[in-house]
Amino acid sequence: MRRQIVGVAVAVTTMVVVAFALPLAVTTRNLAQQAATSAVEAAAETLARDTGIEIATGGDVAALVDDGRLPAGMSGTIVVEGATYGDPPSDPTILMDASAGTGVARETPAGVAVALPIAGTDGSTVAVVAVEGTDDGSRATAIAWGVLAGLSLLLIGLAAFVADRLASGLVRSVDDLAIGAEALSSGDLDAQVPATGPPEVRTVANALNELGSRIRALLRQEREDVADLAHELRTPLAALRLDVEGTSAEESVMALSGLSLIHISEPT
Repeated sequence: MRRQIVGVAVAVTTMVVVAFALPLAVTTRNLAQQAATSAVEAAAETLARDTGIEIATGGDVAALVDDGRLPAGMSGTIVVEGATYGDPPSDPTILMDASAGTGVARETPAGVAVALPIAGTDGSTVAVVAVEGTDDGSRATAIAWGVLAGLSLLLIGLAAFVADRLASGLVRSVDDLAIGAEALSSGDLDAQVPATGPPEVRTVANALNELGSRIRALLRQEREDVADLAHELRTPLAALRLDVEGTSAEESVMALSGLSLIHISEPT
């Protein structure tokens, strides 16, 4: 029974943990991806602003992607009048899509890439800036999932430990009941069952102890009744023995018959 109780507790706890852990894991993954994309978007906006300034002032655009301004794990690309500066993204189509005048953000083979167009004074696209991050949130997701898995296992283990402790006390009290009942059935009427465990088990233990007391009282009363009956029979039997010793066999039979008739006729 102890194993069954622990098994039920572990099964229920596992179902509850899974019911909460799966949605939380999906939410954690989405948040990590959003955080990675937001970081790339912020870097792309900063690079696009600096590129617009350099183009307007005639500065060195190539230096923007060569002097390590981008955060670690990110690479930048600037396309100005057909000239490409920096490392092109792993998905080259992102630059062509952004050249149409609309910002683009999508997952690429290397991670997450964001491309932004830079408009000139006449409204035309004079440059395209792309930033690609190698972190798509998978590392943060893996860490979060590892922590979540550890907490889930800890909760399941804690539930198993608590259930085992509770089941241990319950099984011990039930074993005491079984031992006490077996002692009573074998004739040991002095056996006492410890009244421990849940209220229901204590009630049964007290009932067994009361049963043993009742049986002892009944046996004691029975012995007293037998002793009284033996005492009552001792005197007439002694008289009959003396009569038999002093009379013949025929007279003894007649005396016994008469005594029997007398006893039978007497009211009880």
